[in-house]
Parts: sequence; C-alpha cells; structure tokens
Amino acid sequence: MSNNDQYISEVKKSITSYIYRVIPLDKDENELEEITEDVLDGTINISLQNGSRRTGSITLDNSRGEYNLSSLEGNLWLDNKFKIQTGIRVNGQDILFDQGIFVIGEYNKSNNSQGNATANIELYDKFSYLDGTISGEVVNTFLIPIGTNIVDAIRIVLDTAQTDGIQIAYDIKPLIAEANSFVTPYTMYIDKGKTYFDILKTLADAISYTVYFDKQGYPRFEPAIIPENEAPFIVFEEEDILKSSVNSRLEVRELKNDIRVEGITWENGVLHDANSTITTGATSVSRIGRRSLLIEDDVIYNDTLAQQRADYESDVRSKISETVNVTFYPVDNLDVGVVVGITDSRINISDGRYQVRQLNLPLRKDTEASMDTQRTVDII
Repeated sequence: MSNNDQYISEVKKSITSYIYRVIPLDKDENELEEITEDVLDGTINISLQNGSRRTGSITLDNSRGEYNLSSLEGNLWLDNKFKIQTGIRVNGQDILFDQGIFVIGEYNKSNNSQGNATANIELYDKFSYLDGTISGEVVNTFLIPIGTNIVDAIRIVLDTAQTDGIQIAYDIKPLIAEANSFVTPYTMYIDKGKTYFDILKTLADAISYTVYFDKQGYPRFEPAIIPENEAPFIVFEEEDILKSSVNSRLEVRELKNDIRVEGITWENGVLHDANSTITTGATSVSRIGRRSLLIEDDVIYNDTLAQQRADYESDVRSKISETVNVTFYPVDNLDVGVVVGITDSRINISDGRYQVRQLNLPLRKDTEASMDTQRTVDII
C-alpha cells in the first residue's frame, strides 16, 4: 500500500495524531538542523495559478535568541530556505508529505511583559525570486532564438536567472516538463526591466500550460488538468468525519460567450486571429446577450494556434463555475489542481467532482483546514 493509500485509509477512520516538520536549508537546499520543536504555530496557503503558488508563516520560540535574523549570530539569514512537511503518526510510523520549499519574505520578532520572545517569519514560494517580489528583474539583456522548443526556452530563462545570481537552486533540481512540440515563432529579445516570470508566463499562456514550483521545490511546466477527465483523489462524503462545513456559490460575472484571439502581425500585414462564439444553449449570445473577451498574444503565430486558443477559452469561460468552500480536518496529501469528490444533499451536491483551487493548511492541527474547489456547471 502506498503512502497516499495508507494515509487516506487511516485519516478517514478517526482524527489521529497529526505531526509536522520544519527544516532549515542552506542556499543550495541542503538540510540543516531541524527546528520543529521551537515552532509555536504556522500555516501554509496554496493557490492554483501560474508562478508563485505557496505562501506560509511560522512562529518560533525565540526565548534563547536563536532565531534573530543575523548574518553573524543566530540561526537565520537571508540565504536560508525552509522545507516543511506535514502528516500523521500511525502505530509509531510517520507518514509525511512535502508541502513546499520556502524562502524568507518578512521577519518580525516580539517580546511581551512575561518574557515570551517570538520570531515570526513570512514564507514565500521560490517564484518570489523570479517575479520581482524579492528579486527577478532581468539585469542583462538576453534572447531566445527563433525555433526554440518551448521546454528548452523555459530552461534558458531559468538558467539565465541562476547565472545572474538568483538562488533558485535550479542546478540540483532538473526541470520537470511535459514533452511539447511548440517552438518560439520569432527571436524573443528579453530587455532589462522585465522579470523572469514575465517571460515564463508568456511562454506558458501561449499554449495554456502552467509553470510553478511544486511541493518538492521542483520547477514544473505542464498542461493544465482537465477536471472532467480526472478521478477524484479523495471523496468528502455526506457524513464524513473529515468534513466540518460546506458552502456553495455560483460564479456568473466571469462568464463569456464570445471569444476573439489575436496573434502577431507578419511583414505582409496578415493578422492571425480567430473567433469562438456560443450560438446555442442557455449561455448563448441570443439568450443572454454578447459577453465578449479579447485575448492578444504575440506568441500565437498562425491561425491554427489562434483557433485552438479561442476554442479552449470558449469551452472554459462559457460555463458557469460553482465554487464550493469546505472546512475539514487537514488532509496533508492534498494539493491544488487535484480533483476531489464532494457530496452533501443539504445543499444539493450529489457526487460532485471539483478541482481544488485554494488550500489553507495549519501546521498545528488543533484548528481546521479549508479549501476552495471549483467545477463548471452545465446549464440546460
């Protein structure tokens, strides 16, 4: 039985012994001495998006002055990162899951009249090194040649960032990527002042891919999951011991039924574009009026790519989204992007299949976790 299978089996039986680990890393992501026993509290927040997905915070007992932010004394400096794991203990065996590798974003320390000294560290995703939050501005102009495979282009950006002194430890963590035949349609000149994330997001958006750092701190570049094609990772049933409350809402404001995509203009003046319009059904233009969206993307260099993008966006945006918020006893092997099942007859949810979009996990499991999940609803 895998860790995932054993974990879900155990956590469904009863609320058991939750555990976690907080491990400082050096700039190359080698593990230093574990500091879990000094962690008083903490949270991890994860959002399904391109770029920075993970933030968190930890509060440390600083009564001995070990966690002052200093390059000369104490155990913390700006080149430290943190590896966090959470899980359960079953019959003396620890089942732990990685929750990310984080960098120091903000630091605060305090002391009260009782002499309780604490250090609070706001933790950021490694993408904060690339998107301008901590660093990430391009300092030396570089280029990506015409005809470069999209995966190789991603590598060029990450390698250039590291060459420019950004400590993403990319050299010890090879890029995980889906094979893709898409190539850059022209030489991309990357000027100073942009961020490395600007370029990564441009390349990802062109083919509806996602780019982010995963739970283990590895860079990922892969197609978005189609929830309808995925089996539920876990099902929160009607009277599930894990489930505390459920709230459902329908998102109608973002619905679009007329999509136009425009690509780049070649020397002969031809604009590569495409339209996708919903003409039948409950969300058609004739039924609810025209709700338009223009997408301009200079990486789209032919009509086929433009039409593919228009059809994709139309399929996604012409449906009403249902968002379900669930509070629950923490399930440590969940992540954003996975599909979960939710059933609750009290709010008319029956065998619903939802994609996790937002996830909030406490380190100390005396409080509940929460998640926002989403699916599209077929309106007849």
